[in-house]
Amino acid sequence: MIPTAVTLDAYGTLLHLRDPVPRLADLLASEGYPNPEDQVRAGLRAEIDYYRANLDEGRDMASLHGLRLRCAAVLAAELGNPPPVFTMVELLIDSLEFELYPETHAALGALSDAGHRLAVVSNWDYSLPDTLQTLGILDRFEVVTHSAGAPCPKPEPEIFEETLRRLKVPPECAVHCGDMPAVDGLGARRAGMEVVILNRSGLQLESWNAPTIDSLAELPERTTELLSSSHLTSLGWGSP
Repeated sequence: MIPTAVTLDAYGTLLHLRDPVPRLADLLASEGYPNPEDQVRAGLRAEIDYYRANLDEGRDMASLHGLRLRCAAVLAAELGNPPPVFTMVELLIDSLEFELYPETHAALGALSDAGHRLAVVSNWDYSLPDTLQTLGILDRFEVVTHSAGAPCPKPEPEIFEETLRRLKVPPECAVHCGDMPAVDGLGARRAGMEVVILNRSGLQLESWNAPTIDSLAELPERTTELLSSSHLTSLGWGSP
């Protein structure tokens, strides 16, 4: 039997972040550091920008703690009434609440039932497995690859190639699904994989030649089409 795999991006594909501003503003006020919501929002925007530019520095628990301290300092600098940085770290982490998209569980179940090996490939820090565990889906995946522990982040092909090596699936027999064409799509294509772009917003994706879906619920059927017996046969993997 020909081994097949589906790799998935995490943020924006499997899960998303609830708006942390109201919760963080409430937490700050409850600790005696009230700040207007517009300042909290500006601070979180600056913190998110800093985190995205430096997330690969969170390679293990120690370096992740250091990254979080720096992120908290960026946030605190935007507040008129900031707490001490160690308190800011605790409140920041407490304000971040991830949740799965409604169709995530069913889509992962359908992909598993179809016999595909599943993995996550995400630009994320060392905490990604813990986040997936908290959300109850870590055991769905044979491999979880985060950029902080990989040779390089997406869109470089090496992060996909490493994941497929661990899955023991050739790239011609694998599909990657993510929500960012220039990151997920380009990287997976460079690694020789099929690509499906998740376009929840419905916006026009100019000059991107790949299948698109509006919901993760569509991925199992689209994967079947892309990894059909006739397709694999044309690549030299068995006969129909």
